[in-house]
Amino acid sequence: MNMEKKWSLVPAALLAVACVVLAASCATTGQYMPIAQGETAVGSIQADFEARDNWFSKKAINTLAYIKLLEAARREYSGDIEIRNIVWVSGKGTAPGTSEIAASGKVVRLENDNHIP
Repeated sequence: MNMEKKWSLVPAALLAVACVVLAASCATTGQYMPIAQGETAVGSIQADFEARDNWFSKKAINTLAYIKLLEAARREYSGDIEIRNIVWVSGKGTAPGTSEIAASGKVVRLENDNHIP
């Protein structure tokens, strides 16, 4: 293999390493609190926040994502609303020992019989 071909492989190798590092540093939940039958989404909402790594568990982040998304939704929507189809992704936070969380979900307007028990 000549020298030109070797150097042309460097960007591809760096991209492959970057993808592996990125994949190893992120986590996602899938869906939390799916939309129930009879509920209709009236919009979407997003929120970003940081969480301490020592507090980091899937259940804790699901709860915190729900709280942050509901707070954001209440600034944009009126009435009796809930958040469904919550999905979040985590990455390295800006401060040591923290993770940055990007969450999104669907805003659902509740009717009398759609309340969570």
